[in-house]
Amino acid sequence: MKSYLNVAGESNVSRKLNFCFVEPQVDLDEGIDVVIPLSSVQEVASKYSYTLYGYFIGKRIAFPVVQNYILNVWKKYGLEKIMMNSKGFFFFKFSYEEGMLRVLQEGPWMIRTIPIILNKWSPNISLTKEDLMKVPVWARLYDVPLVGFTDDGLSVIASKIIRPMMLDAYTSTMCKESWGRPNFARAMIEVSAETDLKESLKVATPSIDGDGVTMDEVRIEYDWKPPRCSCCKVFGHMDLHCPKVVCVEAVKDKQSDKNSKKDADGFKVVLKNKRKGVAAMNHNKGNKGGFGVGPRDGTSKDKQVKVNNSFGALVDEPSDVESDKDETATFMAEKHAHKVTAPFGMKSGWL
Repeated sequence: MKSYLNVAGESNVSRKLNFCFVEPQVDLDEGIDVVIPLSSVQEVASKYSYTLYGYFIGKRIAFPVVQNYILNVWKKYGLEKIMMNSKGFFFFKFSYEEGMLRVLQEGPWMIRTIPIILNKWSPNISLTKEDLMKVPVWARLYDVPLVGFTDDGLSVIASKIIRPMMLDAYTSTMCKESWGRPNFARAMIEVSAETDLKESLKVATPSIDGDGVTMDEVRIEYDWKPPRCSCCKVFGHMDLHCPKVVCVEAVKDKQSDKNSKKDADGFKVVLKNKRKGVAAMNHNKGNKGGFGVGPRDGTSKDKQVKVNNSFGALVDEPSDVESDKDETATFMAEKHAHKVTAPFGMKSGWL
């Protein structure tokens, strides 16, 4: 008979893994070292059924922030588990397929005003962050004429940026009731990487009697600007990280190489030194001895000790040690005196 310990502890006993040596395959194609068994692929695929994976454009959002938002908003869709790998990819496991498909259809989803790119996971997908041509962003339209707070009016204005997608709750109420918050209109707009983000628009309002128009300038502010490469015309990386752009530092290094040469040991020797004050402390040409020693014959033109190294830089420029100490003390005092706590809370849904 089984003891109470065995019966109560059976559910907590983990299955022993068959981790052992496997004879390597020899009939492999060139460039392939190992082939994962098909049985392993099928086993993991069954465990990851109804799973989405997602990533952010640019800087990744912290896992606790994403977890807090997703658990509150996607729980009604049957969300079960969340995890993240070292490359910044998030995985979302659902209990049924219908809930997973609804999350894909009802997007885009934004966390901290940054959209998360979602795709359905499968064993044959390579996890890579693709460069996108179009992404949704929240934009605020300031100084919109009062007569422009209608479906047609805001649609015409937003269409000039790229493509309007939706309005927030306050702006929708303003359009329906013509009363509320006329300070600005907040809209989700799909922007394109082929053109620069517009900062303002000239809007003309025709008069009711047909006699002329009234001109206004609508100012546009974006809650988040995606990293854009003006060379590749894509969202995902900046110009400084573009592989098609020649690095500016590399060009500067090539120009500096023209004014220098290398000695026998491979070190660069500057041919032109524009530093002031170095020539005044240059070593004596007649000094053939070691460090701090005069000529070999024991004579010296003056009583000063001649050296082979030039220390004009140390003589001409004052020391920054004391100033660094003063700046550090001032910084620490200001830091403790003006301590500011950044907000960490967040709201779910479209705000």
